[in-house]
Amino acid sequence: MILKNRNKGFTFIELILYMAILGIFMVAVMSIISTTVASHKKQSSRQKIQTQATETYDAIADIVMGASDIADIKTFGGVDASKDEQTFIDADYLWVQYSSELDKTAFCTIKYSKTDKKLYISRQEMSDEDIAKAKQDLKSSDPTKVNAAQATLSSCTQYVDSSSQKGTVLANNVASFQLQVNPDDNSLAVIIGFEDEKTNEKYKVTSVVGLRNSFVLKKHEWD
Repeated sequence: MILKNRNKGFTFIELILYMAILGIFMVAVMSIISTTVASHKKQSSRQKIQTQATETYDAIADIVMGASDIADIKTFGGVDASKDEQTFIDADYLWVQYSSELDKTAFCTIKYSKTDKKLYISRQEMSDEDIAKAKQDLKSSDPTKVNAAQATLSSCTQYVDSSSQKGTVLANNVASFQLQVNPDDNSLAVIIGFEDEKTNEKYKVTSVVGLRNSFVLKKHEWD
C-alpha cells in the first residue's frame, strides 16, 4: 500500500495571496513610521524655533529696557516695506545706547538682513570716564587731541553695520523683524517672525518692552 505525501506546501495562488497581504501590512507599517517620524520632526522643529524666538526676544528686551537712548531705528523701503505707518514698521536696524554697567556705556546695533534671514548684533562699550574725556578733548585747540577724541567716540557712538564681520548672529530663520515706537507709554513693541525653511514651521513672538528711562522716546521726533 502506497502512502500519499500530505505535506503539499503552498500553491502559487496562496503564495501570491500571502505576499499581497504581507505587502499591504508593510505599507501600513511604513506609513505609520513615516507619519510618526514626520510628526516628531515637525514638533522638534517647532520646539526649537519657539526656544530660539524666546531667547532672541529676551536678549533684545534686556538691551531695550536699560536703554539710555534709542539712538536710531531705520525702516526698510521699497515694495516689501509695510505701508501702514500707524502700526508696526519693518525695521532694518535698531541702534540702542544703554548702561551695561554702573560706569560703562554700551552702544548696540541689532540689524536684520532679509537676504540671509538673520538678526545680527554688534556691541561696543566704553567707560563713562573715557567718553567724558573724549567729549572734553573735542573742544581742545590741539588738532591731535581732537582727532583722537573723534576716533574714540566714532568707534562706539555711530551706527555699525552689524551684518559685517564686526557683528555676531543673534538669530537664524528670521522671516520678519518689526518694531513700533510708543512714546506716550514709553514702550517699544516688538514682533519677530521665524520660519524653518526645511519644515516650513512658523512662529511669531509679539510683546511690548517698557523702557526704564521715561525720557528716552519722548525726546525724539518719531515719524
